[in-house]
Amino acid sequence: MKPAVLLWGTVTEKSLSNAWGEIEYYKKCGETHVVMVITSEGGNGTKALEFIEKIKGSGLKFSAKIYHAESAAALIALASSEREIVKNGKLVLHLGSVEIESCDISEDGVIPEGYRVAAKKFRDEMFKAAALPPGNCVDKLLATNRLTLTAEECLKLGIVGRIID
Repeated sequence: MKPAVLLWGTVTEKSLSNAWGEIEYYKKCGETHVVMVITSEGGNGTKALEFIEKIKGSGLKFSAKIYHAESAAALIALASSEREIVKNGKLVLHLGSVEIESCDISEDGVIPEGYRVAAKKFRDEMFKAAALPPGNCVDKLLATNRLTLTAEECLKLGIVGRIID
């Protein structure tokens, strides 16, 4: 049986650090494949991207079992080599948003370049990872900045390999 690491709640630097600590522990124990069990409403996209890079560089194979994965959590799930979703699971793609303190906005209303770069990177990675075919799904995602997919829709689109009970 493959070891499982739970990613639940809001995706934060701390939650990802805890998950990474478990992954490192399993790697030291000689494991080569880790399952990420995800039930999360998303969170910090920049930290999720950093976490994905760590996993890719770890040499471990990682798969995802999705209960509920939104935004940053969805991106982590999509970065896995194999994905499965529970029967009533949801995958919510979100193109990201950036929380900016009012003190970070210049007097002329310009948002610092770093925020724009981070938002663009998250959006680009989400499109690349989701690999949605052109059509209604992409149109809805672009129009609303959010796309909620059921387990059946994820299977039909090829996002997951199977639906589990």
